[in-house]
Formats: sequence, structure tokens, C-alpha cells
Amino acid sequence: MNETWVPLMASIVIPFLGVFISYQNSRQDPGAIRKMRRHAQLLEILPVSAQPALETLLTSEVEQYAARQSRKYERKIDGNTVAALVLIGIVLGLALYFLFQWALIWAPAWIMFGIVALVGLTLMGVGSGQLFKAIVEPSEQHSE
Repeated sequence: MNETWVPLMASIVIPFLGVFISYQNSRQDPGAIRKMRRHAQLLEILPVSAQPALETLLTSEVEQYAARQSRKYERKIDGNTVAALVLIGIVLGLALYFLFQWALIWAPAWIMFGIVALVGLTLMGVGSGQLFKAIVEPSEQHSE
């Protein structure tokens, strides 16, 4: 049975996992918008005496959302993290390829294959969360 496609797919899929996780993390805002819309609709139907508390909550949510959006636009991709993710992906792909070939010969090597794959995927997942870094203005660097 010729199963040479498995290590090839493992070495291709793992680097793209970081991009997929980063994309999933960037899609979190629609939930915040829906929540603010619900609170705004609730504010319209509440009695006047109960509105100040909800106005405070809504103002806080809008400020937090605006801060998140401005941080999102004021960041850039960290080249060191990208290089590390690419390096981890290449090393992990090669390691999984050779572990897979070894596991075809010696069955207990599947355990090591699984451990290396799990550790590598965890590193890729954690690293993709660090893909962006905030741009710090020169005036802010001196005040720290």
C-alpha cells in the first residue's frame, strides 16, 4: 500500500493552519456588533427611568469596540513571528514525513508521530496568535 501522500499533506496543511487560525481570530467582531445592536434596541423600548444604566453599558461597549478596531488598524505583521512559523512548519513537515516513514516499518513510532504532530500544531496555533504587533509611536516609547 503506497501512502506517500500522508506526509506530504501533513507538511502542506500545517503551515496553512496558522493562517486559518489567524483568519478565525479576526472574525470575532460581528458578535460584538450584534450585542451592541441588541442593547440599542433594548434601550429604545425601556422606560426612561431605566435607560441611564443601559446607556452607560452601551457607551462602554462602543468605546471598547472602537479601541479594538483602532488597535487592529494600527498593527503590522511581525516578520520574526512569520519566519518562526515558516521554520516550525518546515521542520515539523520534515519530522512528520520521516516519522511517518518510520511508523510504516515500526508500529510504535505512531506514538511519537502523534506527539510531534500535537506539539507542532500547538506551536503553530500559539504562534499564529502572535502574528501581529502594535505599532508604537516614538513619543510613546520614551514615556515608558
